[in-house]
Amino acid sequence: SDAVTKGYVDGLVQGLDVKASVKAVTTVDLDGLVTASDTTGAGKTLTRSVGNSITTDASYFDDVILVVGDRVGVIANTTGSNNGIYTVTSTEAPWVLTRSTDADDSPDGEVTSGLFFHVYDGTINRGNGYVLTTNEINFTVDTHPWVFSIMSTPTGASVLTNGLVDDNAIVRYDGTTGLSIQKSNILIDDSDNITGVVGITATGTVSGANLT
Repeated sequence: SDAVTKGYVDGLVQGLDVKASVKAVTTVDLDGLVTASDTTGAGKTLTRSVGNSITTDASYFDDVILVVGDRVGVIANTTGSNNGIYTVTSTEAPWVLTRSTDADDSPDGEVTSGLFFHVYDGTINRGNGYVLTTNEINFTVDTHPWVFSIMSTPTGASVLTNGLVDDNAIVRYDGTTGLSIQKSNILIDDSDNITGVVGITATGTVSGANLT
């Protein structure tokens, strides 16, 4: 089919490498809870170290009950090279996750900084979008750490790398004037100058300002 989603097109415009959604992301560090296989890239597995079913360990996956075939974002491991996108390949005790075939470095170059996925279930992270922010030109799965940041939230807000939240505002960076944030009819530039029509309600003293 030649049809593509708006999200996919928007991702391309923003320079994102958009992957299929995941059902849940991890909310705990799985290091010490799983055994990572020696395989790198395609076929890499994380196997529960004790005989728990994946249902028993649902709290590790944002309280989501996972089934075989579900996609999972492993995002919280201290050993960052073991993070990534996985598929549930066994739910019985001990459960097994296997690197997803669209993010296992087969073929080479399949994973890049800017990889993005959406989470569609979970108590905490449902609706969030995560982006891979590891700064590596040639990212190598199981060598470089996967460092994820929240890029979007269910409200439609984008969480920016400088800690600001773009809540349907127009956010742009100009090489001459710096970062600007424009919301409605208000523009705040990188020098903290505010232009536009601003309604101000103040209690107390306003100092160091010229109001016209």
